[in-house]
Amino acid sequence: MLDMLFGFNARIGRLKYFLFSILLGIVNGIIAIPVAYYAYKHGMMQGMLHGAMPKSIWSLGWPMTAFIAFCMLSYFMLAAMRFRDIGWDPIIMVSCWIAVTLLDPLLASRVPAMALEKHDGTIVGGLINFGLIVILLFWPGSDHVPSPPVFDDPAPPPQRPSNSPVSSERIARATAQFGRRT
Repeated sequence: MLDMLFGFNARIGRLKYFLFSILLGIVNGIIAIPVAYYAYKHGMMQGMLHGAMPKSIWSLGWPMTAFIAFCMLSYFMLAAMRFRDIGWDPIIMVSCWIAVTLLDPLLASRVPAMALEKHDGTIVGGLINFGLIVILLFWPGSDHVPSPPVFDDPAPPPQRPSNSPVSSERIARATAQFGRRT
């Protein structure tokens, strides 16, 4: 049960990933309303309304920090399930994605020539994020076996009868000429 809830060995197809992403966006939007109201009531948003950015995430208060952590954790769990369905190792992919997300603003602040105008990231980080989102949405899932094979079964699988009037030897002779070089 917890495997499916937290995404620890779960797989999600393309359509389910798309629909769960939309559902997650709706849930995050609904949760954001009371969190923003709390921040506004306690004066945490006053500086942001005038264009000043907060010094850190912690200065926004624990509800904003918990909301940001919930959004990130839920989206990366959803992405991990999709990466597992594709056949890639989600531990490597998600940790590299988090590293790119954290290092991109640092690179933009240290090398201003690479930074996008009026943005705190670089074009490289934006292209990596865009590429990973496109991969998650459109890359086909790997064919996985729904249940492991059983080796204790002594009976061989039943053979399907061939309804073809042409024998396999005749097909082999007819197609053999296509592979020869003279």
